[in-house]
Amino acid sequence: MNIMIMGAGALGSLFGGLLSQHHQVTLVGRGRHIETMRDNGLKIEGATLLHAWPKCIMDIETIEKTSLPDIVILAVKAYDTEEAIKQCLPVIGPDTRIMTFQNGLGNVETIQDHVPDTHIIGGITSHGATRLDPGMIRHGGIGDTVIGHLSCDDHENIQKVADIFTASGIITSISENIGKEIWSKTIVNSAINPITALLGEPNGAILEDPGLVDLVKKIVSEGVSVANSIGMELIRDRTIDMTLDIARRTAKNRSSMLQDVEATRRTEIDHINGVIVRMGQEKGIEAKFNNALLDAVKVRERGEIDKDIIKKIALLDS
Repeated sequence: MNIMIMGAGALGSLFGGLLSQHHQVTLVGRGRHIETMRDNGLKIEGATLLHAWPKCIMDIETIEKTSLPDIVILAVKAYDTEEAIKQCLPVIGPDTRIMTFQNGLGNVETIQDHVPDTHIIGGITSHGATRLDPGMIRHGGIGDTVIGHLSCDDHENIQKVADIFTASGIITSISENIGKEIWSKTIVNSAINPITALLGEPNGAILEDPGLVDLVKKIVSEGVSVANSIGMELIRDRTIDMTLDIARRTAKNRSSMLQDVEATRRTEIDHINGVIVRMGQEKGIEAKFNNALLDAVKVRERGEIDKDIIKKIALLDS
């Protein structure tokens, strides 16, 4: 298949490299990472050992209109979704499917403003990936990948996509309620990502401290309460177990939010904890731990470091 991936960050590059083993893949990004992959290929180490050669471009306008992609995968930051989908519109054909593998909430809704539901596939993944150097990715942990269609009458296409991913080493299952899956993943991220970003440690550090495990339970509980207030029907204990299991399976991975603060980039905190806080306020549900993390990461984005901030947040109930 002809697959285009918007966003050559760690996850986009990982999936691009794996899919390029059997399919025509075009990675769209910028900077030295794209230049290095164009000249020397993409090297993946860690859980996957692979030297791949996806096509790498910086300008989507160079894509030939006679060879439109079958699948466009959005792997950009949540705050770039609007701009990314607008850039993609000229290369979206009548049979092109748009997939989102992005953190946070609201990405699907943004895509829906430009593309019919029948052409949108939602996706989540707990694979861990870190960009080590230009042209080099570390696959930090193998996780689950779930996809689902917004329209219930496209089962053949969704199964075909799942089979393609699985055959490329990305074991993929199909959900009949991808919205619920996206909420679950956002709640997982609401705990793991900001804690690791503030600690400056990989995911596994959470499991080494009973106090952090307890904090995870409080953060997740808030998220579940907010999700259930809009009909998601999540189970609190199951979501907590899922969060801790993902932290365990990706113990060596440095979360995307940690990578962002280390590189002094804007994080996706507004689209993860920020959404939970705002929706909680609308429903009269207090999400004080999510709110504290939101504020703390905002401070961290400005380069200010408070080594005791996690301890202070954990004591909010005291």
